[in-house]
Amino acid sequence: MNRIRCAVVVCASSLALCGCMKKDERLVSDLRQLGNRAYAQGDYPLALKRYTEIRVVQPQNWKNRLDIARTLTAMDDDVGASEELMVAHRLNPSDGETMDRLADALYAAGRPKELFTTLRAEAASGGTAEDYLRLGRISARAGALEDATDAYNQAYRLSDGQDPAPILGLADVYRRAGDTERELSYLRMALSFEPIPAEAPARIRELGHVPGPSFALQPDVEGP
Repeated sequence: MNRIRCAVVVCASSLALCGCMKKDERLVSDLRQLGNRAYAQGDYPLALKRYTEIRVVQPQNWKNRLDIARTLTAMDDDVGASEELMVAHRLNPSDGETMDRLADALYAAGRPKELFTTLRAEAASGGTAEDYLRLGRISARAGALEDATDAYNQAYRLSDGQDPAPILGLADVYRRAGDTERELSYLRMALSFEPIPAEAPARIRELGHVPGPSFALQPDVEGP
């Protein structure tokens, strides 16, 4: 008899828990719709309120953290956005888009030390071409052109020479440095990829050259 009572109690508890979970899911779905609608209408304070209400119910919901960060960015609160993105990254460290947005938010918030500590740690632990591309992009924006060059070369090596993005990144580094000759060399290397990145011919024409087949250069896997 005691076993039967225990089974009934456990079953009732499970049903109650299931009911609460479904209720929370419905609440979150409704709040998300209201938040998305408010965001689309440009009512960012209301959108933030709805997304924050979701955070109370589901603090581990990393996608909702992205919604909060997006809204805070629209409200020019880069510091707040970076904090939410930090949490989102911890909750889902494998998502590259979250890391991209975190890097941009930290840069916009004027937190360079934290930014580069995070990026270098990410590159060291992950060691992917995407990690080094991100480090190169942000380094170039920050004016650290030597660091950007090193990062793009590492990204190129890790991609086994199959990705034109590091080559285009290096062309951008030399454009920032005012070295038109080397910028052109990297743009010519980008012509050797299939398909040719649309950016490369356009930039070559801006520099006064014709991006025909014979104008392409073959990049070196070790980095030009």
